[in-house]
Amino acid sequence: MNKGLLLLFLMLSFCSSQKQEHSDKLPAKYLSQFKISETERKTVIRKFKPVDLTRYLPKKYVTDGSVDYTEYLQKGINENRNVLMPDFSIKINQNGLQLRSNSKVIFNKKSKLVIMPNGQTNYGVLSLIEKENVSIYYATITGDKFSHLNQKGEWGMGINIIGSKNITIKYPRIEKCWGDGIYIDSHKNVLAKNITIYKGILNDNRRNGLSIISGESIHVDYLLSANTNGTKPEAGIDIEPDDNNGILKDISLNHITTYNNGSDGILIALEALVGPVAKDVRINISNHLDDGSATGMHFYRTTYQLQENGKLLNGTINVTNSEWINNSKLPIWYDTDKVKMPLSFTLKNTKSGSRILDDASKE
Repeated sequence: MNKGLLLLFLMLSFCSSQKQEHSDKLPAKYLSQFKISETERKTVIRKFKPVDLTRYLPKKYVTDGSVDYTEYLQKGINENRNVLMPDFSIKINQNGLQLRSNSKVIFNKKSKLVIMPNGQTNYGVLSLIEKENVSIYYATITGDKFSHLNQKGEWGMGINIIGSKNITIKYPRIEKCWGDGIYIDSHKNVLAKNITIYKGILNDNRRNGLSIISGESIHVDYLLSANTNGTKPEAGIDIEPDDNNGILKDISLNHITTYNNGSDGILIALEALVGPVAKDVRINISNHLDDGSATGMHFYRTTYQLQENGKLLNGTINVTNSEWINNSKLPIWYDTDKVKMPLSFTLKNTKSGSRILDDASKE
């Protein structure tokens, strides 16, 4: 081996060893923009006049989060359009809480829902199944990533949104879920539509911070998704349809920070979307910063034609004003061999440190 090759080998070995060890810590420099204004919280409470669910708890209730009060909270949610969570931690069982349409759910400063250890493959601490016109403010949720009773499944979600529309989630704080912090999908013939997530922190979840499986008009603004690890894909945000029935229209991610995720900051995996029905994909990503995930931005098998009669994907994926740093694998990774699709990718004003990436990086 000549000296040049030896030097290259040593440099690559050094770089590959720089992956950050798993931690649930969040750097202060990324948290500053996510501070919650207590004045704003009080304004929201005054505006919507929610019913305090503390009144539904039994006499001599405890405030240390040691008792399961799921059925009491569910009764209050069923009976009231606007509700205020008790101002302390509450244990929630595997059934989670099912939200109703045309409602507001507001969390107090010290409100927290903590899922009880369970062995379920699927759960949602908060679930919206074919609901509409729901707003959730300041949700604080802790999952059972480190206390799950077995190793089955990967679908324990903090907020589970299925076939719902006109959903707004502001200032969520979701951590340590068995699956994803937030999961969005359509349901049978019911499209997930008009979903907004604003100023959320998704930390130390097992599978993904945020999964977008199928939907239209999904807008995520100012999100920190960090320290995702435990089972693949381990992405801060994963956009990944299950099959050819999926819809990905008007998906926008703006001012996204992904940090120290086990695999990808943002993963776009469209392999399963290819099929007999032609699909048009529209995704816009702007101001994405990844720091320390294995890969900053990963386009997985986006140009494969996997079925003999599969229709090629059309549409656009635009990534602008983004930066990927301290990545142990690659700042941006394309799986783009085999059949070239009409689906177009545009990178503009993207970089890794001082290296300008943009469209030239795809060649």
